[in-house]
Amino acid sequence: MGIDIENFIPNPNVAGKTTYSGLSGPAIKPITLKVISELSKTVGLPITGTGGAVNWIDALEFILCGATTVQFCTAVMHYGYDIIEDLCEGLAFYMEEKGISRVKDLIGKSLPYIVGHDALSRKHRVTSNI
Repeated sequence: MGIDIENFIPNPNVAGKTTYSGLSGPAIKPITLKVISELSKTVGLPITGTGGAVNWIDALEFILCGATTVQFCTAVMHYGYDIIEDLCEGLAFYMEEKGISRVKDLIGKSLPYIVGHDALSRKHRVTSNI
């Protein structure tokens, strides 16, 4: 949340009013991805990804981590309902480019590549070249 110092109205707002909630928007996305991937590996139930998604790529990342549906709130407050069309078109274009016909085929595709810290290789080295 922030305050417009010219008109004193908080942002984001709904008809000029706002309320405190919690951490939201892009700042929470890494936490959301972690929770979605952990839950989808363990609970065996449909998962709704919510928190941090602002575009179709974010929605796709939630799906790749195991979300079966994605919700948007802060993004709609900031950009309006018109973003929904952009979300649908972006995801549809991506799927067409990849030859994927069903969103269902994308759910959890990244899970094999998401592991705990203890499963990461300690032998992997990165060297910077300047």
